[in-house]
Amino acid sequence: MAAPEGYNALGKIGISYKGEYASNTAYERLDAVAHNGSTYLAIKDAPDGAPRDDKLNWIYLAKGFSGDIGDSEIAFTEAENRENINTGESVKTVFGKIKKFFADLTAPAFAQMITSKDDLLATKATGYVPDAKAVADAVTDVTGKLNQDTDLTLVNCVSWSSDNTISKIGNRVFVTLGVQITSEQSSGSLIIAHIARTYYPKTAYVRASAAGGTNGDNHMLYIDKSNGAVILNLSTERYYSASFSYLAN
Repeated sequence: MAAPEGYNALGKIGISYKGEYASNTAYERLDAVAHNGSTYLAIKDAPDGAPRDDKLNWIYLAKGFSGDIGDSEIAFTEAENRENINTGESVKTVFGKIKKFFADLTAPAFAQMITSKDDLLATKATGYVPDAKAVADAVTDVTGKLNQDTDLTLVNCVSWSSDNTISKIGNRVFVTLGVQITSEQSSGSLIIAHIARTYYPKTAYVRASAAGGTNGDNHMLYIDKSNGAVILNLSTERYYSASFSYLAN
């Protein structure tokens, strides 16, 4: 209704109670709502966000109880989706989100975390959750031990004239080889064995001679420090033997 000529419209001058706050409702200045146990008054049209005493959008009209609620019972329902907690939400909404978080995590939510490799390898009981780094460190440790379990492993060949052995006295390593090549390769370099890490040479490579065939022709043999591979420069001969020593770390 328009103001009579010569008068100014005062606009809304009385408080209008709108009941419980609803986020999808458009509120105007002087609208009062109930929210989280308190009553708030909008001090501008289209106030921003949920009611709170920010003095820009809302002010307290009647502040609710704020004493000790330690023994109060809270009724809430688990949230449908996992979402972050936001300022201005009701207590029951926050607890509903917390319940959803724990429900999604299931047993790990209440399990004790294992954060070190040593604890991971030592723990045999259920109800523990391993940290990713603890798992990675444990795998590295176990893999390293597995790699060192076999002193000398033949590849591309089988034992021939003697036992194939490797041993260590102090930091000197002694190797005896007698092999028959099973690979179809007849020239160039061929890996014929792998040694355990404890026997890795001190220098980048260890070179030795291997006798080939019935004539005993010499063929170059060497050990690669980077991976423990025993490599033979072979020919058409199928049988080779060698006995040598070198220094390890």
